Amino acid sequence: MGGKKNAASGASLLTSLVEEGYEAPTETLPEGPPPLSCGGCQYCCDCEARLRWREKIKGDIDDILLRSNLHSCYASNKGSSSSSQKVSKGCTNADGVCTARFPRVIVSESVVTENGHIVLKKKEPMLNTFTPLVTYLLRGNTDVTSLMSGTAVKAVVMYVTDYITKQGLRTYQIFDTIMDTMKR
Repeated sequence: MGGKKNAASGASLLTSLVEEGYEAPTETLPEGPPPLSCGGCQYCCDCEARLRWREKIKGDIDDILLRSNLHSCYASNKGSSSSSQKVSKGCTNADGVCTARFPRVIVSESVVTENGHIVLKKKEPMLNTFTPLVTYLLRGNTDVTSLMSGTAVKAVVMYVTDYITKQGLRTYQIFDTIMDTMKR
C-alpha cells in the first residue's frame, strides 16, 4: 500500500522491529475505527483520530504483506544428502523456473479487456493480488482474484477439495514438529 517492496520494507519493518512494545500485526486482532459522532467534518478530534487510524491501517497492511504475502523462490532440497535439512517441495523446477508463476507481470492500472476479463492493478511482481481491507481483517496471506469463468471456479473448487482431503501427517512428522517447537 505504501509503495514498492524495498521502500515499504525499509521504512516500516526495520523501524518497527526496533520500537519498544512493537507487536506484529499478524499476531494481533484488527482494531476497529474510532467512533465518529460529528458526521465527518474533518476538523474535530473524532475526525483526526479516524485519520490517524487510517494511516495506522496502511502501515499494518504493508507489514502484513511483507510478512506473509511476499513470495521468495527456493529450490527443493529433497535430493540433499544432509539429514539435518527438512524435506521441502520448493517452487523452482529443474530449469530454475518458479512453478508458482512468479515474478508476475506488472500492471499499472486495473482494466477490463475486450473479452471481458478483469486485469487487476499490480505494482509488485513478487506479491499475489490482494485487497487491502481483506488483508487487514484476516491478518495473513490472501490471494484475491476474479472468478468470472466456470473454469476458474472449478479450479478453486478442486484446489480446496484437494487441500481439505489431503492425508494427515505421519507420526514421525508430528514428533519432528513437536521437537522443533520445543527447541524454540
